[in-house]
Amino acid sequence: MATLEEMARLRFTDPPLSAAEERVVQAAPGGTEADCRDLGGGSDPEKADTWPAPRNVRAGLIRWLCVDREAREQVDPRGIQIRGARITGGLDLSFTKALFPSWVFRLPSGTGS
Repeated sequence: MATLEEMARLRFTDPPLSAAEERVVQAAPGGTEADCRDLGGGSDPEKADTWPAPRNVRAGLIRWLCVDREAREQVDPRGIQIRGARITGGLDLSFTKALFPSWVFRLPSGTGS
């Protein structure tokens, strides 16, 4: 069976996975946090629109993790945990039954951690 990261690399090719997306698909099977704060652009979420592309996570990737049977079976019950990334595109989870929680942590303005 292919790993979640291998499956994601085959599914999301144009553009290829960003550094933040790689962290998400590497962390999800272990139920750990994908911390993207060190990928440049500072820590202020109010300035997320200026963060570099490596911090982008496509909404489509998150949706795929939730709805694709093979992908979701590899996500730990602790769910998808993302800190310090910019979610791009509209995330539509309407009519889906997620089997795990999703966490997107937002830092208060002016904090460095």
